Amino acid sequence: MREDKKYDAIFIGSSLLSLAAAVALAKKGKAVALVGRPDALASRAPGPTFHFGVGPFLYLGFEEGGAVEGFFAELALPIPTLKKKGFSYKKNIPYLQLVQAHHRIDLHSQKEDYLDELKREFGNQLQPIKGFLEAIEKEEQLLYPYLGKFSQMELYGLGDRFNAWKQKLQFLQAVRNHRKKSATEFLAPFPFNADFNEYLNLLSLCAFRKPLSGISSYDLILMMSGLQKGGVRMIGGYFTLFNFFQKLIRECGGEIIESRKVTRVELAGKKAERLVLEDGARLSGQYWVITQSPGESVITFYFTIRKEWIPSPMRENILMTWGEEVPPDVEDILMLRLSLPEEEKDFPPGCRGLTVTCLIRAGASVDESRLEELKERILSRLHWLIPFSKAEIKEITLSSVGEEPFFPSEIEKSWGENAKKFSKGALGYLQPKEVKNVFMLSSDLSEHLGWGSTFVAAMALTNLIEGNR
Repeated sequence: MREDKKYDAIFIGSSLLSLAAAVALAKKGKAVALVGRPDALASRAPGPTFHFGVGPFLYLGFEEGGAVEGFFAELALPIPTLKKKGFSYKKNIPYLQLVQAHHRIDLHSQKEDYLDELKREFGNQLQPIKGFLEAIEKEEQLLYPYLGKFSQMELYGLGDRFNAWKQKLQFLQAVRNHRKKSATEFLAPFPFNADFNEYLNLLSLCAFRKPLSGISSYDLILMMSGLQKGGVRMIGGYFTLFNFFQKLIRECGGEIIESRKVTRVELAGKKAERLVLEDGARLSGQYWVITQSPGESVITFYFTIRKEWIPSPMRENILMTWGEEVPPDVEDILMLRLSLPEEEKDFPPGCRGLTVTCLIRAGASVDESRLEELKERILSRLHWLIPFSKAEIKEITLSSVGEEPFFPSEIEKSWGENAKKFSKGALGYLQPKEVKNVFMLSSDLSEHLGWGSTFVAAMALTNLIEGNR
């Protein structure tokens, strides 16, 4: 067996939080290794043919002085330099359309325009809708500015430090209160009809991969404020982001270990001491950061469509219900995304890329034959949405299912079941009781609403690892 290679921190699996933290630690001169497959996102993101985001967007923190700019400023990487390295994004306002059985709603960045749109479709519920949006605004005055902010200023004197501490304390208390409260509790005073609740449910499924009944009031506030404030989309999607961070890790002196499964984990007392890869390599780490397997299943179908067949009301991003009959093994949502002009160089001339993603219900099993059935249903919905397009929508590829886990699933499950949950501001993680030097993170690449604040969490994780040394 090969001799141990020693690292300050080993990152197993990839989330945006873990990638950013790995870069930050490597930039500070720490010995860092990222262990994972280069195709780890192959069933969840466009492959080489498609260079547009599975999205829809990265929310929060891209504003001037925000979390993204502040994170990279800490690493001496200004935004213009990042763009040269491949970190490229585009703002999209308005950027999202919802298509229900009897409603078609565009989101708007201006409250008045958004209210006009909702009034047109849900006029008989206008008063409770106004009250709901006002309640969201009241709460976001405390939550949103702090969440999107990455402090770059130096604090002078006791007064500045006290005010900064007070603001953080208020923010943490507000977050704590809202995370204890469900979204349905927040909505209870508003007598919405079923169609508007379905509208909110579609937004929740898109933003969090969970129905409205499964999110907290904190999630609901982020969702409504984030969607109205607009966002940006990574050009190239997950693969571009993933490759960009891999490149940064290498440039900062870190190591990328690809294409090798973890076969065994060795413990020393209450610490994880080393892991053994399938080729016999042994890695020793002072701290380990493990990204858990995604809790939800998504299946994405890829198509192209000629530009002249796209109707003018159709936006680049659409959330749509399945129609009258919902397949029993999927959630009642289809997420459609048209490619951006910057991402169309690999498509046939005059065509745009189109992805359609559906969410598999918990516990449902989908095999290849079932995928074909779902694809036919999806094509039927696309032909309904885009009239006379039957001969103009061409399938390119079909995402794979049943991907073999990279990290031993029995270990991940055992550690997760016996872990204590910690929350430090924007950072949330699990720490197994039997291994004190392991941080378990949720997979955040599908949680599109929180990507901006993830950069704040990455710095918190970096400081936590450094502080524990």
